[in-house]
Parts: sequence; structure tokens; C-alpha cells
Amino acid sequence: MPSLTKTLLSPAPFNWPQLLVLAAAGFVSVTTELLPVGLLTLISNEFEVSEVGAGLLVAAYSVIVVFTVIPLSRLTSRVPRRRLMVATLIAFLVGTLVLVAAPNFQIALFGRLISGAAHGMLWSVLAPYVSRIVPTKDVTKGLAVMFSGSTLGLAAGTPLGTSLGQLLGWRFAFVVLAGATAVAAILVRCMLPEIPGATPGAHASPLLTALRMPCVMPQLTAWTLQVAAHFGLMTYISSFFAGRGLLPAVTATALSALGLAALAGIWIAGVTAHRLNKPALIISCVMMAACYIALSVGRLDSLWAIILVTIWGTAQSASNVFNQTAVLAFSGPNAEAVNSMVVVAIQIGITAGSIFGGAAVQALGVEQLPLALLVLLTGSLILVVRAHGFQIARNR
Repeated sequence: MPSLTKTLLSPAPFNWPQLLVLAAAGFVSVTTELLPVGLLTLISNEFEVSEVGAGLLVAAYSVIVVFTVIPLSRLTSRVPRRRLMVATLIAFLVGTLVLVAAPNFQIALFGRLISGAAHGMLWSVLAPYVSRIVPTKDVTKGLAVMFSGSTLGLAAGTPLGTSLGQLLGWRFAFVVLAGATAVAAILVRCMLPEIPGATPGAHASPLLTALRMPCVMPQLTAWTLQVAAHFGLMTYISSFFAGRGLLPAVTATALSALGLAALAGIWIAGVTAHRLNKPALIISCVMMAACYIALSVGRLDSLWAIILVTIWGTAQSASNVFNQTAVLAFSGPNAEAVNSMVVVAIQIGITAGSIFGGAAVQALGVEQLPLALLVLLTGSLILVVRAHGFQIARNR
């Protein structure tokens, strides 16, 4: 126990192996969430349901995250953190194997619900874990390493899994994913230090305490609006480019550029956020807004479109690190309670962005979609400019 206490009070120097293990967990979770998207036609054909019906495998996953993450976080608040992470990865494994073995669509959907519940729990723990195993001055760099795993899940894990599923069958792709999940669980168990959960004498309701903090709701709202603006355009990016007269190949190239730009944005944030978090977040919001304006106004050729998407992706992924840094800075001992709310906020942002984007397309036309999404970015920017939580990081 004395050695554990010493470790918690004086975190070890920046530990790449442990942070890469956290990144691996993030990679597995995001790949699990998104892999059905690329294999939806194959899944719908096998279970003899429509693609819209098969889409429930994605939609239900997000819904279960929103409704389970806060109750499960409270229920498991006293469980040691490494043990909890291993349990969530095992739940991912079970959910994936249920999907693989499913004889019908209902069982497949049940497997996705298990994985969805695990997803919320994992992401409520990941960022606070980073803050506990690296020195304060290196937290943003640690977050950059951790977020790189989820970004690779989007940019590489999902496309590779989709290709594998199309070649060898969708069930085989999920078997490989299950194997990667098992490896991640073993790495967490063997390489991460144990961190205690809440002590028996801790505040009975850290979530209510967090909600009363003046910075929490404005910060989470700003982040939600940024996510909504991002996914509002992402959802309809193919239609938008087609409406601006660009070929389908441009969309594929732009999405690849978006994935690479996301990695670049994360690493840029990792070396700038500690001292310049609030100014950097403001700049990233302004860069996104400028890209949205440029996409809608004037002539748009293939090269210019890819350049703008690259800048947009860099700014958006960097803003995730800046936002997470701010959350950890002002949440203190309530970090995990606040982070469970972060998970909910992001899922709401994804859903709201798709709905808002669809409404904007119907009302204004797809060519005006980026301009319509400026409403969300402007609201986020106002909240960020007025926020006070960022200064707390400098006084820790």
C-alpha cells in the first residue's frame, strides 16, 4: 500500500507503454462501434432484414451508451480502475462473440447492446486514467497518445475490418476484432498499474457535485455543439461533394485525408494544450468555421476540397484534446463522474448533428449545409470564449 500511495501522489515519468495500452483499448472500442457500418449490407442480407433495420446495430449501440454510462459509472465507482477496465474489455469481447454466433437478428442486436454498455464505461475511465499515471505537466501529451488509438480505429481499424469482412465474411471480421479485444484486455491486466476507485468515505454523489460546478455544463455544451457541427457535415459529406459537382472519388480521398489529419491534430494538441489550451481551442473553432465557409462559398475543385477537409479534420481532432484537457483541469476528484457525462455529451452531439444536418439539407439544400452548421460552431465559440475552467489548469 505505501508504494501504491507514493505512485499516486508522485506519478511516474511519461510512460509510453502504458499509454499505448490505453490507446489500444480506445482503438478496440471505436472499431467495435463503427465496424457494422461498413458491413451493413452483408449483415442485412444474412439476417434477411432491410439495411435500415440492420442500422439498429449502430443506432442501438449509441442509445445504450447514453442511457447506461452514468448509472453504471455510479454503480462501479468503488471498483479498482484496472479491474474495471479489464471487465469492460471482457464485456466487449462477450458482446462481439454473441454477435458472431448470433443465429438471428435479435440475438445479434443483444450482443451489440452488451458492447454499447461496455463502450460508455470504458470511455468514462480512459481519460481520468491518463491523468493518474502521468505527471500533471504531461497530461495533454498523454491524452494525445490515448486519443490516437480511437482515431486509428476510425481511420484504419474500421476500413481494414470492412475489407476483411467483404473478403472472408462479416463474421470472420468480428472474430478478428474479438481476438484484438482479448489481447487488449491482457495488456491492460499485465501492464497498467492498479488505481483504487472511490473510497467508502467519498462524496455520495460525485455526479451531483460535478453538475453544480460552474464550468461543467458550459464546457460540455460547447463540446457537444462542436461534435454536432462535425458529424452534421460528416454524415452528408458524399451528398455535399456531389452537390458541388465533385466526383465520388473525391469523397473517398477526402475521408482518408480526414483520418490522417485527425492524427496530426491530436499530436499538435498534445504539445500545445498544456500552456495554450483556451486560445488553442478558440483557434480550432475558428479554423473549423473558416473551412465550412470556404466549402460553401466560391468555386470548389478537388484539390481545394481535400485541403479544406484536411484543415477541418486537424482542427476538429485537436479540439477534442483541448476539451478533454479542460474537463480534467476543473473536475479534480470528480473526473470520472464528469467524464461519464462527456461520453453522453459526445453521443448526443453525434445524433444531434445528424438530425440537424438532415433538417438543414431539406430546408436549405445540401450545398448550404456547412453554412447552416456555423450556427452550432458559433454557439460553441461563444461558450468557449466565456469559459473560466481553462485557467484552472495553470494553477494546479
